[in-house]
Amino acid sequence: GDLPNEHEEYVETLLEPADRLIVDSACFDSPRDLDLVSRVAAKTTTIPADLNWVRLEEWRAATASVFDPPHMRGRLATLRRVRVVAGAKEENFFGDAIESLLYAAWLTAQIGEEASESIDYRFERRMQASDVGQIAFVEIVFEDGSSVYDLLLLFSVNRQGLASHPLQQALRSAWRALRGVHQSNP
Repeated sequence: GDLPNEHEEYVETLLEPADRLIVDSACFDSPRDLDLVSRVAAKTTTIPADLNWVRLEEWRAATASVFDPPHMRGRLATLRRVRVVAGAKEENFFGDAIESLLYAAWLTAQIGEEASESIDYRFERRMQASDVGQIAFVEIVFEDGSSVYDLLLLFSVNRQGLASHPLQQALRSAWRALRGVHQSNP
């Protein structure tokens, strides 16, 4: 659930002996919850882990696989626009947007802080009843106007419950294989 950020001293005292704090930022109702997790990590020996970060694993793998071919590696520096659409149940609930923010932060880390300054990040919400708080789809546009929207759209269809489709199964299998190669060859 939501963190009790109005009782920060109590939370810090409670977590002092803990070595891990597992949160689900999809339940956070304000940026203060992120600030509290950051302060707890800085002031205690507790290491935060976010279930939202775990849910992003396949999106990160899918995006990384776009840039795996040698001819695509240089394109990472030519990103100009990234549009991330998250499923939302309420118009202004903060937790619905956090997965999108984590994805953008991860992408920025891959590109580098300086290169990412030229990227126009756009965050949108799509009202839906299921997969709330999860990324619905991503569009990445390069400086020449081309995009990888189609590949990432195929992946997003998988997230919306069509996992049994043969093409989706093949894509998922390929991403898992790539992830295995990356893990065995750091």
